[in-house]
Amino acid sequence: MIKCDECGNYFTPGNDARGLANGAGFKLTDGTIWNVCRECIEKTGEKIRGEIKPKSDKKGEIAMHALHIKQESFDKVMTPEPTQILKKFDACVLAMSKNPILYCATFLFKDKDSRDKCAKRLEKLGIKCVKEKEVAYVERKWLP
Repeated sequence: MIKCDECGNYFTPGNDARGLANGAGFKLTDGTIWNVCRECIEKTGEKIRGEIKPKSDKKGEIAMHALHIKQESFDKVMTPEPTQILKKFDACVLAMSKNPILYCATFLFKDKDSRDKCAKRLEKLGIKCVKEKEVAYVERKWLP
């Protein structure tokens, strides 16, 4: 059994009865293997195609989920690997400081699942993440 690094579920190597792969393993630049189950691959495909729409309220605002990063150094957070992880999960920068003693940043995500998966990947790199419990509503005009 292989554990999915996205959702934490386990899958069997190989294909199902329809011939579809149960999952895939991707070799990252640091040499580690990132395993992903078919369900997570399909969900990512739906997200890319725009089939998963962000929830919004009646005022044209989008419900966003915040992730706060607190780290000793800007240089540790904004290296290529964490930056690619933030891009992968479509993180929007809400606030950032370059205090030489403590680097703080807040990133917004369109869904809680993406935020949590991004935090999990960043924490594996030793980056301290704090998940905001409350949903933030952001006007569409401020989002990419």
